[in-house]
Amino acid sequence: MKGLGFTFEDPTVCQDVMAAALSSLPHPAPRFIVISTTGLTQGMTDVPCLLKPLYRYMLHVPHEDKLKAEQLIDQNTSIKEKTIVRPAMLTDGKARGWATAPGVSSSHCSAQEGICRGYTISRRDVGEFVAKQAIQGSQWVNKTVVISN
Repeated sequence: MKGLGFTFEDPTVCQDVMAAALSSLPHPAPRFIVISTTGLTQGMTDVPCLLKPLYRYMLHVPHEDKLKAEQLIDQNTSIKEKTIVRPAMLTDGKARGWATAPGVSSSHCSAQEGICRGYTISRRDVGEFVAKQAIQGSQWVNKTVVISN
């Protein structure tokens, strides 16, 4: 499939892998946590304004694939507890030791809107958020959370 100047050899890779993963889950399934991406909300409310053109035109095809993968999770009746984590653009930088999320007071997030609009987050901070918040905590069970630094 072709996007704006880009060719995607496998435009359904995320949904294909998700379908395979979901078919192998026990019934009932344990807590299921998946890393997705920002830019999937209606109107891309979770993306800073300066990044919206990039997301809309260059990442349209991969975002359609990610959204379909998320829909497969929502349709799976064996999953009793799930968390979908949508990090901002991932970096290889040092961990800052924190990730902002809705309900957390920061310059990037609005507790009222439930939306977080940061530009980036380090992969290490995503891992820490998943380990400490999504696995050990219960605040994000059966929710989709957008995180950034």
